[in-house]
Amino acid sequence: MAQIWFHAGQMMVIYIAGLNQIPAELYEAARTDGAGRGSSSGHVTWPMVAPATALVVAYTTIQSFKAFDLILGLAGNPPRASLDILSTRIYTTFANSQLGYAAAESIVFMLAIALVTWLQNRAARLTHG
Repeated sequence: MAQIWFHAGQMMVIYIAGLNQIPAELYEAARTDGAGRGSSSGHVTWPMVAPATALVVAYTTIQSFKAFDLILGLAGNPPRASLDILSTRIYTTFANSQLGYAAAESIVFMLAIALVTWLQNRAARLTHG
């Protein structure tokens, strides 16, 4: 919840900027074609805000992987098991001189980031044609 609250303002600014980029003529054309409020929202607003959505998804994914400082600050060192994420786990195992285990966790972390990045890039390509 702290992570969501911390970034809510930034994401709102991105979405507002995306909404402000939509030309009013598109809504006029949709009304002329007989589209209602819901239909123009689904066929005009969401497709035009898709780049902002892709940016928000990428940014929040990056921030969720970088939540190390927030979790360590809120939960203490080492964090409670309920708040433990892979980056804090790597830190804890490294601090406990379990270097091989920390290295293996780091490789898994890197592979997870690479997989998520690849999936997001693939989804963005499918969305934008």
